Amino acid sequence: EVRECGELALQDIVDRGCEHAISAVLGRTKHTAAPTRATAVRSLPVVCDIGDERAINVAIELLSDVDETVRLSAVQALGGVAELGDVRVIRTVARLLERPELAVRKAAAFALTGVAQKGDNCLIDEVVLRFAHPSEEIRHFAASKALKQFVERGDTYAVDSLIHALQNELQEMRAAAVKALGYVATKSDPDRLRQLFELLSHESRGVRESALQAHVAIAERGNAQALDQEATGLEHEDSETRRAAIKVLEQTAESGDEHGICVVAARLEHDSADV
Repeated sequence: EVRECGELALQDIVDRGCEHAISAVLGRTKHTAAPTRATAVRSLPVVCDIGDERAINVAIELLSDVDETVRLSAVQALGGVAELGDVRVIRTVARLLERPELAVRKAAAFALTGVAQKGDNCLIDEVVLRFAHPSEEIRHFAASKALKQFVERGDTYAVDSLIHALQNELQEMRAAAVKALGYVATKSDPDRLRQLFELLSHESRGVRESALQAHVAIAERGNAQALDQEATGLEHEDSETRRAAIKVLEQTAESGDEHGICVVAARLEHDSADV
């Protein structure tokens, strides 16, 4: 209660930018007692001007604190001292998405919502970069948790970035992009399905297979356009691509789907015995 009273009193008696107050608060963010650190970091927006590098750096540092209350207080403080859309802050906090501690990654993701608007291009780029991280756990968090939290479904820039990531040479990057498309792309968007169809002619087998998997991620079951495009994979000269096409057709076609039956049956007349 005393700490809370002190925190409230600061708002009444201290002008933002007062160096004496800033020095006193910054010093207490290093205190050994977690409650004191939490109170001090929450006070940063009261005494510091927006954009104050010292306050920003301390708030970012405390996002990794061992104490949950301190981490949450740092999230709150960072939103009060950082300029919305500050690229340096976004990139610095996004690096915490690579931390092995789940609690720190969650704090970083929470903090990013306070320093960037939904759909911020820099933020999207930073999250997609984590799709190439060697840790599967971190890739999963970036694709399934973070990106979904930062964009609206159908966000043009985000979906473009993910379809571009499908062409990356790293299988891990492509797999994360497929997963994220399921959360971000508008279901059965005809333009997006068309873009994925174009990737079926890519020179890389891995890219072709990722494009087929992405069909499953964004196409609703029984979607005729998706079935038509996936069925073209049955005609590909590469046997692995044909096998991948069979798997995705099984997931996209509904049981007894007449259109699905027709597109597959049409391949029975193909010149190639393999098809």
